[in-house]
Amino acid sequence: MPLRRAPRAAAVLSLALLAACGDPALGRHVDHPDFPPDVAWAFLTDQLAAGPRIPGKKPHDRALGWLTGQLGFRADTVVAQPFAFDTAAGAKPVRMTNVLARFRPAERKRILLVAHWDSRPKADQSADPGDRERLPVPGANDNASGVAVLVTLAEVMRQQAPGIGVDLLFTDGDEFRDGRMAGTEHYLATLPPGQRPAFALVLESVGDRDPWFPRDAASQRHAPAVVRRVWETARAMGRDSLFSAETVTDTAGAHLRFNAARIPAVLIRDPVYGPGNSYWHTVNDLPSNVSRETLAEVGEVLAEIIYRGIPEAKR
Repeated sequence: MPLRRAPRAAAVLSLALLAACGDPALGRHVDHPDFPPDVAWAFLTDQLAAGPRIPGKKPHDRALGWLTGQLGFRADTVVAQPFAFDTAAGAKPVRMTNVLARFRPAERKRILLVAHWDSRPKADQSADPGDRERLPVPGANDNASGVAVLVTLAEVMRQQAPGIGVDLLFTDGDEFRDGRMAGTEHYLATLPPGQRPAFALVLESVGDRDPWFPRDAASQRHAPAVVRRVWETARAMGRDSLFSAETVTDTAGAHLRFNAARIPAVLIRDPVYGPGNSYWHTVNDLPSNVSRETLAEVGEVLAEIIYRGIPEAKR
């Protein structure tokens, strides 16, 4: 589904009109630094350069060092959350690490943005049967794209602090086993009461060259106010061809765990990657199939949501 970009002047006019209206559900536009697409692209390629981010492997350790270093320079506080994941009875547990970057950590009014930073161990959807067992997924779109957007938002917030508390959560192990969201489950099991966010936005596969972000039915059902906040903000910015009003059937993911824990959560994900979804979970999940422009489009919408904050009237 092609992206029809509105002219920049029209997008600016939409923001100005919405700010004048003062929609209490969305808040008012707040001037903030631009989201830099070249920085996001560099962060994406840095992750691919580390190698497959598979827990228990050396490239995973390199990527963890890169991630904590980038966030340590930008966030107010960075917390590493190591944990062990049991793969089978009698087997040695696999060490994994969530990374939490916090901005304005003392502020109780806060939001959470989430992306898993590990990559899939096997390219189980590749056309070549041999690749399915031999090769890992490079993970450019799933999910170096989500990580790149969030680390770039950390740079934006380093330049100008948001008006609310913001947590960026990078979960580990969410791709390691089907049906298990190891990092998300660990975060929720150990979440201190004072860090509970008003809502969460989960990013996955947000860099496709042919972007399309419909509303996920489970998100719409469990967190309708948050869905409206995201998609209406995108519409006001002239990005309604990207953040589509269409709704797709329930998608498995971390957002379901957050909603079950009574944290309203929305999934932002492109459900079709490549022709006929042919790049998803394959060896073709490469930077050549990802677009820096798409990263920027998503990042700009998220930055707008962050700086508008949480309006008092509609929490």
